[in-house]
Amino acid sequence: MPALNTARQPRRPTHTTDSLHRVGIDIVDVQEVRAALFAHGDRYLNRVFTANEVQDCSDGDGVAPERLAARFAAKEAVIKVLRPDDIAVPWRTIETVRAPGGWVDVHLTGNAARLAKEAGLGELCLSITHERDLAAATVLASFHDTDRERPTCTTPSAPC
Repeated sequence: MPALNTARQPRRPTHTTDSLHRVGIDIVDVQEVRAALFAHGDRYLNRVFTANEVQDCSDGDGVAPERLAARFAAKEAVIKVLRPDDIAVPWRTIETVRAPGGWVDVHLTGNAARLAKEAGLGELCLSITHERDLAAATVLASFHDTDRERPTCTTPSAPC
């Protein structure tokens, strides 16, 4: 019987530059956004959201906290995709934009756009939702670099 190799192997990183995508996800308590609106009002809105986001979240009764919470979750999910390390990314440099069909897209400016470009990220796909007191967002980022080698199946019977 062969001897077992008990030497400790170095840990493999959980993400590599060989990956084709990055994913970010976040969930927000709508009550926390409601409390921030109550406590700070326009100061909170102007610090975190763009004018277009506030307008999109407004109805006849003012701003809808659940819609704002979904957009805040989107901003957090984008931050997770960008992996800013020690670079400040102001909230307003990440904007959710509602398309006429109802879905939302992400528009980046400033440091957020710079980080995406430096990482080689192309399209950012965003999905947001809110239900009762929770709002959530998921972002899928694809690398823009088309020269990246796509992974291949190593097991012929496994689906790719």
